[in-house]
Amino acid sequence: MAGLLEFYPKLKQTVDIHYIDYPRPRPELAPLLGEENQSCPVLVLHTLPPDLPPQVKVQQAKGHAFVEGVREIAEYFAQVHGTGIPH
Repeated sequence: MAGLLEFYPKLKQTVDIHYIDYPRPRPELAPLLGEENQSCPVLVLHTLPPDLPPQVKVQQAKGHAFVEGVREIAEYFAQVHGTGIPH
């Protein structure tokens, strides 16, 4: 994710980034997404963009929508923010 954010610096202005420690439980994520959804990286969405393509895998937990994993987040950024398509 760091490379993607460096290559597209406008994303850093658009996305609120939080760095958290590796060990579980992750107190920043567990209350928000549940014990079973603590993987990183994760992009928690405040709102779902309209007409989100089906290739973007958005999950739901505890009333929050989120995208999990480097490739999935990169796909979300490509579709929503116009970054390069992951390959």
